[in-house]
Amino acid sequence: MGVEARGPMSWGQVKTIASGTFSACIRHDQLNNAAALSYYFLLSICPLLIFLVSLVALFPVPGLDVRIIDTVADIVPVDAMRALDRVLTSIFQTDRRLLSLGILGAIWAGSTGFNAMISALNSAYEVKDARPMWKTQLVALSLTVSVGAMLLISIFLSLLGSRFGLWFALRLGVGPELISAWPYIRWFVVVAFCAVSVELVYCLAPYLKQKISAQAPGAIFAVLLWLASSMGLDVYFNHFGQYTAVYGTLGATTALMMWFYFSSLAVLIGAEVNAQIQRNQT
Repeated sequence: MGVEARGPMSWGQVKTIASGTFSACIRHDQLNNAAALSYYFLLSICPLLIFLVSLVALFPVPGLDVRIIDTVADIVPVDAMRALDRVLTSIFQTDRRLLSLGILGAIWAGSTGFNAMISALNSAYEVKDARPMWKTQLVALSLTVSVGAMLLISIFLSLLGSRFGLWFALRLGVGPELISAWPYIRWFVVVAFCAVSVELVYCLAPYLKQKISAQAPGAIFAVLLWLASSMGLDVYFNHFGQYTAVYGTLGATTALMMWFYFSSLAVLIGAEVNAQIQRNQT
């Protein structure tokens, strides 16, 4: 059972948790686990995107596909986005009715990444999964649907422009301050939704009964680390990593694999942070 925080931690406790997290990542071989996760997520990216696009088809908004691609490009490093852009464009150009028919198969195939995530998180919390295979698969399918839906909500929130901010301000009866602050509030809400998605994975994936609120510190840390690594990779790809020149047409896929790797590593480190906090509070 997760343990609720008992108050602000001292600097000594923070250092203990940081050193314990580093040691646990090495002991649990999370660097290799992140590499395995990046491979599985690369295999499941197309089914996951088909699932998300099938959900998008329920909202017949003109030009929504272009706006979604532009929003994803704000987060994903440029070189990695070249690979995703081709996949997304191809999926958006497919008949939406055909996508909807294959949604169950897309969810099943997309759950392979979450199956790998379950094993990696069990190692972070040092628990042995005693669930039967069908129950583990059911958890992976549930995470695919719930996390996919929450990420889609995050994308829609990021698409809400200044007009929505004006409408929202008028409904609340507040001044122009909210309108000017809306772009920042919008992205804060998007990051919060991403943190809740990671928190949900931490709560449901490992074979461990714990409160969802107890997963907040690691989830917030994971999202911040993910954003920082995405920005860092973008700078690296633009100035140092000439993957297109070295790998040719495989350069974009290589960059995408690196982004998956650091994204997976951020999630696993966040889980290790939660595990260390729980061990230090018991």
